[in-house]
Amino acid sequence: MNLFKKAVRSLSMLAIGIPLLSGCNVLSSSNVEEIKTVYMEKALGISSFIEIDNKELAEMLDYQSNGDKFDFILLVYASGCPACTVAKSNIEKLVKETGYKIYSINKVYYETAQEDQTLNLPAVGGTPQILFFSHRKVVRTIKGVSSNYSQFKNEITESNKYTNVNSYDVNDYSSATIKEDDQEFIYHTYSEKTTTTLDKLISTEPEVVILFTWKVCGDCSNLYDSFYLNFMNEDKTKKFYCFDVNYFRLTKPLEEPEDQTSDEYGEWRKWIDFSSKYGFGVYRDGKVPSFVKFVNGKFSQMVVYANEGEARQNSDGTYSYPLAYNDDIKKIKASNVNDLKVKANVTEINLIKSLYQ
Repeated sequence: MNLFKKAVRSLSMLAIGIPLLSGCNVLSSSNVEEIKTVYMEKALGISSFIEIDNKELAEMLDYQSNGDKFDFILLVYASGCPACTVAKSNIEKLVKETGYKIYSINKVYYETAQEDQTLNLPAVGGTPQILFFSHRKVVRTIKGVSSNYSQFKNEITESNKYTNVNSYDVNDYSSATIKEDDQEFIYHTYSEKTTTTLDKLISTEPEVVILFTWKVCGDCSNLYDSFYLNFMNEDKTKKFYCFDVNYFRLTKPLEEPEDQTSDEYGEWRKWIDFSSKYGFGVYRDGKVPSFVKFVNGKFSQMVVYANEGEARQNSDGTYSYPLAYNDDIKKIKASNVNDLKVKANVTEINLIKSLYQ
């Protein structure tokens, strides 16, 4: 797609901070809805906004309705809009300071996505507008932009629900530079096929724990909602890293295809090779969510969450998980399957915490 295409303008460029231009809000202060907070994840190796189009926006919302854990912030801008140039400049500075993931979309693409009524996107009049999404809904809107960077930064960061969380997406992003309104901007695009950032992190950190998760995984979403976010928020000194396996896992067949020359077998091998490379393929071909600890660049230990295998009844009438990966889970016995699940969940959470000690 042709990103940041300049519009031909008959009006001369307005100085930053002077209001107006129809549909373009250059303001000394922004028009902000009631503040509602969202989970603001960071990413390694990015220094500006992440550009998306209408198809990518629809996909992100679809993932949110099918279990994805992430909230997101979206800048809607228009080509030839001086206020949008200010917004991009402020966002670029903010991301360089904090690493927060902030997405951007041209209003043309946004309005195309809006035509799909199932997405339930709100109308956007003037630009720029910054939309805060949580569980597929816009929970906060900033209309216009402040030319004062400190004010802009406060308006964004005060929506951070988890102020102590240092959580980082370690998937890859490719970057490019574009010149617009006599300013150069870096923008990023998601590159889920590669693992360069992940590999670098594992090789350079003496000890590091990676959560392997998946956009459409209900257990992954439940992990965040019921435990992980609050756990991360307990200690600001710790860093938490997450890799989304969507590219490697999405098209994997349920069973290994017999025909090793088929495309389906290639998709199977893509996942098997990936999960084996990072050590968690040793358990049932690799299950997510899995926490894997690496020491000096090598697999050390792991905890598999909510994938204990089939519960089986023992000779004494109790139930257990003999196929679970972690020995602590295998030892648990309960009088019924529901109690067994609860006990396993408590044990798994304690095992996860122990990885970060």
